[in-house]
Amino acid sequence: MLEQRYEDITVSGLCDRMGVPRKSFYRYFDSKEDALHALLDHTLMDYEGYIPDGKSAWPLTIEEEIERYFDYWLSKKPLLDALSFSGLSSVLSERALAQVQESLPLLQRRMSAETNDEEREYMTVFATGGILTLMIRWHHMGCPVSPKHMAHIIARFLSQPLFER
Repeated sequence: MLEQRYEDITVSGLCDRMGVPRKSFYRYFDSKEDALHALLDHTLMDYEGYIPDGKSAWPLTIEEEIERYFDYWLSKKPLLDALSFSGLSSVLSERALAQVQESLPLLQRRMSAETNDEEREYMTVFATGGILTLMIRWHHMGCPVSPKHMAHIIARFLSQPLFER
């Protein structure tokens, strides 16, 4: 996808490039869209176990977790470049939000007991969509600042009211 726009890629061309018969491709996927979704879903799930070099696993402060998030996506820059080249960054957003919907019960257990289930769902989707949108924008701008700097900006933003009264 870095060499050819997604819309110009055919299943036959993909299979030739990978050296697998079309039958093998169709044993696992119904279409190239299916294969793309599987790639993105795997990439999103892979984040959970990601630990940057030289860092400890847990516990992390919110700023360290945000840095880990941006560091992870920086390590996936070729994929982000390919999605951007074909105008498919929105597909990543769609897959991420779908995955969040599936894992809401697990995520909600980590949230404050003061919020009800409906509020937790909205907060989770808002937070996921917000940080993902920031990451995509950061990538589209060429990753101009480090993951650590992005984490600092976002953590500072989260620690203050959104609007003045």
